[in-house]
Amino acid sequence: GGTGLGLAICKRLVGLMGGSIQVHSEPGKGSVFSFTVRAPLADLPLAMTPPDVTMLQGHRVLVVDDHPVNVRVLTRQLRQWGLRVATAESGAAALDILAQGLMPDMIVTDMHMPGMDGLDLARRVRALPGGATLPLVLLSSGFMPSGTDGTRLFNARLLKPARQVQLFETLARCLSPAGTAQPPPASRADERRHVTVLVVDDNAVNLKVACGMLARLGYDTVTAGDGLQAIAEVEAATAAGRSFGAVLMDLHMPRMDGLQATAVLQQRLGANAPPVIALTADASAEDRDRCAAAGMDDYLTKPLQVAALTQVLERWSGHAPIPAPAARHAPAEAPPVRVDFSRLDNFRELDTDMSTARAIVQLFLADTPAQLVALARAQASDDTVALAALAHALRGSASNLGAVTLAQVCTEIETLATQGQAGMATQWLVDSVQAAWPATQDLLRQWAADAAVQAP
Repeated sequence: GGTGLGLAICKRLVGLMGGSIQVHSEPGKGSVFSFTVRAPLADLPLAMTPPDVTMLQGHRVLVVDDHPVNVRVLTRQLRQWGLRVATAESGAAALDILAQGLMPDMIVTDMHMPGMDGLDLARRVRALPGGATLPLVLLSSGFMPSGTDGTRLFNARLLKPARQVQLFETLARCLSPAGTAQPPPASRADERRHVTVLVVDDNAVNLKVACGMLARLGYDTVTAGDGLQAIAEVEAATAAGRSFGAVLMDLHMPRMDGLQATAVLQQRLGANAPPVIALTADASAEDRDRCAAAGMDDYLTKPLQVAALTQVLERWSGHAPIPAPAARHAPAEAPPVRVDFSRLDNFRELDTDMSTARAIVQLFLADTPAQLVALARAQASDDTVALAALAHALRGSASNLGAVTLAQVCTEIETLATQGQAGMATQWLVDSVQAAWPATQDLLRQWAADAAVQAP
């Protein structure tokens, strides 16, 4: 339906560069355009030059991590590249090594460690003699410091598990003369990938969270509220000659759930169906098996984590099997804190002004009162089906924002209601949710106000 203007411009540009443009087209199959241009031979810029394997040999690296398995795996890999490796199980132990005058050529540190995390360690190392130019690499399974902390303290920041080629190139850059001069600027997390992801969920807060993360990671998004809408979106895109890079599919939805929708897509589209990633708060072996049986390609648990989402998106092209989910824990007693703000603070790496996170909080504050009213009505009428569904939805929203107390109590309500129990068995739990809401609301409002003040 285009006018051909873009093609005409391309043809003229190619001609100006002494080349030619061709097209091969078949009805019903599509068109392939190709071109040639004349260009002189040139050396690759430093940023694109593949690193030499000998660059790492003989260098001393200090690995700081409190997890012995992580240390063992990383140490084995680094020694295969010829590095001399020393290890420390904590930030304090690492500082003791440095205090003895044993300054390495590089430090690779974990983020989350007891007593002193990776950020605190980096600050102290930078204050030591010679520490200002010492290459520091952060390996983290989730949180990544942004802004000044990220660019000032670390030469590189990688998400676990880092691919071997990515880790090798990072270490080689940091140890090269140009790479040790100063920490490189952080790469843009929101660089456009030109890939569209379909997000399917009947919960408005969950949709907002997922779309916010995907936008900051550089993906375009389309949303659907249930399985039927998801099927319609995928078929419409296919008919128009477009395709989704992946579908993030919730399992529990009205009209048609995620398992049914995935099975229909597999039946209708076969190999042309986009990869489907299961989204569920129920991390169990039974769920994994049901997802695999329905034809789903991967599995993510709620609340979504940036690291896990990033890694599963990178696995699409490899068609990796569904990973084993974390073991499901029994409901624990409500902790003294009502909101775990680290969940919201994790948005900062991808959302520097916290605008997306603040919008999610406002949506949660607006939606929850109506959900609490519906929860009380279901409890009053002993409607276990509605009670379980409402508790499940509120649990998902609360977990995404770190509202720990609400999420844990809703988990217990859903468990009892699913077993057909209501009345006195769930009454005190519903009362607990109602009682916890005002304080949770106040804490979230205060966080949003503080985030707005701190925004650059």
